[in-house]
Amino acid sequence: MILSSRERVFKTLNHIEPDRVPIDNGGFVSGMHEIAYKNFLKYLKIEDKIEIYDPVQRLARVSNEVLDYLGVDTRYIFPNNSSTYEFKENKDGSFEDEFGAKFKRMGNYCENYYSPLEGASFKKVLE
Repeated sequence: MILSSRERVFKTLNHIEPDRVPIDNGGFVSGMHEIAYKNFLKYLKIEDKIEIYDPVQRLARVSNEVLDYLGVDTRYIFPNNSSTYEFKENKDGSFEDEFGAKFKRMGNYCENYYSPLEGASFKKVLE
């Protein structure tokens, strides 16, 4: 019997063997890099705007059409961004997050080069 994605994930979480291993894609651990997603869209001949939800890892939000094509059983729920923060990437690929940490592009990914908590004591962080 072929299970629905919901049934498959539910069985798995309850340690009951499903019809197949659930497939996961699209989150912070199993996300798709923007370059891979762009190439995959091109292969599938799908026109879609690429939205980056993780600027450090450069992860793209994968459309439901692509997730369905791949047979992905999970869907991620993404929190809304802070109402006071607006992501702005500089021409060189650098940016500052909502906490004041600064990142710069290093090839296909980003690295942190400034942390507002660097050198702060645990007591200072708790203040």
